Amino acid sequence: GVSAEVHILGAAVSEKSGRYFLEKFLRTEKAVTTSEGDPVKRGSSVKERADDIWRAWSSHIRTVEPRNAFHVIFSARAGTEPEAMTRAVRDFLSEQVAGHRWITAHHPETGHVHVHAMISARDDVGKALRLTKPELYEWRERFAAKAREHGIAMVATRRADVAATRPYSQAQAGAYERGASDPCYLKTAAITERVERKRAGVIDRASLNSGHLALASKWQATARALKKVGAEPSVIAAADRFAEAAATRKMPTPAPHAEHSVLVLNQEEQSSSLLGIASLVSNLKQPENRTVFLSLKQFDERVLRTNRSMDQLETMIDNDVERQAFKEMRQEILALFTAQRRDIERQQMYSASGAAQKPDALTQRSNAARQQVQPRPASIDPAIVAQQQSIAEGCAARAAKELLMNTKNEQERQR
Repeated sequence: GVSAEVHILGAAVSEKSGRYFLEKFLRTEKAVTTSEGDPVKRGSSVKERADDIWRAWSSHIRTVEPRNAFHVIFSARAGTEPEAMTRAVRDFLSEQVAGHRWITAHHPETGHVHVHAMISARDDVGKALRLTKPELYEWRERFAAKAREHGIAMVATRRADVAATRPYSQAQAGAYERGASDPCYLKTAAITERVERKRAGVIDRASLNSGHLALASKWQATARALKKVGAEPSVIAAADRFAEAAATRKMPTPAPHAEHSVLVLNQEEQSSSLLGIASLVSNLKQPENRTVFLSLKQFDERVLRTNRSMDQLETMIDNDVERQAFKEMRQEILALFTAQRRDIERQQMYSASGAAQKPDALTQRSNAARQQVQPRPASIDPAIVAQQQSIAEGCAARAAKELLMNTKNEQERQR
């Protein structure tokens, strides 16, 4: 599955800083679109374009209050459809920050799919937008749900669920940058290592060892399971390399009081994660399992469990070759998830129309002879289903936009 990521890059605390971030956003991003869906013209200078947008936002800006605007990034893994991602972001913002002014831009030159958004901190009635940690995780959950509506198999994960290097503060980053430009500026080796490891995405070995993720036997079981389901040879070879590398590492000695409780529990969890992924790939590849009647909630829970397991396994990768092989395996699983979710949506639409109701055993026996002589009804064309779904989404979007415009007009009349 695809992990839902929403990052807050900065918050403007004054008119000066707000205009600065807005001009920087317009200077950096291409194909910028407003919340009304109008593209920002590129013929004029950056300052003129920023002036036009700021004048439209001026009634919602308060120079005596902090955080006049937010710069937010929506991110998905490589291979995600950019247009679907952009539509999901704009639909999400239309619902989540209704009444706020915002602009978006897509980054096509990066490996991951990134959509940048700059959002005014106050809505039409002056209510401030809150983006604390709980609200941010709620955004991830809702954005993941919106992405699934657009055919992206995405789930929300907490950043604490994934092992990572220790973060660095703004002061440490400033010291690192100044030391790089000024040889006379003194900085500790610890700051340099911390910043460089974080920016390079190097995983903290202490977090890996404390979680007991480097388990060679489980990687060997994963490699065997992948061979059974007919995975790509490069993927199987990567799993074998992971097992060999894990076998050469020395596992830390746990504390006496935690040896039986923590270590055994983590081994069982890891075994379930590794073998669960392989068995899941096998099930998804079986044609008979592509028609299993699952609710979207059950399917999304399955995607969530798999995504968390894959995140844990990804922390064991040390070099680019293994990372590429692991990426191919993850993309294969993502493609299978996307196809199965599409099948589930079609099944639900088919059942809702009354054409796919499952008869009981007595009805099946009574109609057995009739089904042998009568032609079987034609199944619904997937193209028609997709067209009907697209029409329904368009009608819902237009209705939501009309409701928002009516609300704004009513608020302006009341003023």
